[in-house]
Amino acid sequence: SIILDNCPVGVNENDLQPGISVFPNPFSQTTIFQFPDNMPLPEEIIITDALGREVKRQQVFSARTEVDRNGLADGLYFYHVMRAGEILSTGKILVQ
Repeated sequence: SIILDNCPVGVNENDLQPGISVFPNPFSQTTIFQFPDNMPLPEEIIITDALGREVKRQQVFSARTEVDRNGLADGLYFYHVMRAGEILSTGKILVQ
């Protein structure tokens, strides 16, 4: 038998750090991550595919950060907003 402890089985979007906006979503060329003023600025955004493989990493330099789709095929991806190695927020984005 297989026993899994502390194994995530889903994604609760933005329940770690509310107030992050991602627009447009779905997107075809670029999308904007808008972080609230009362939130310490994250360091980076990591994009993973449906299998959890990292496909893109974007540094964050301001409260409004643009991410382009270069290298991303059409499909569903997950974003992870990071600071000091900790996940602040997760969510889904759709590239079409």
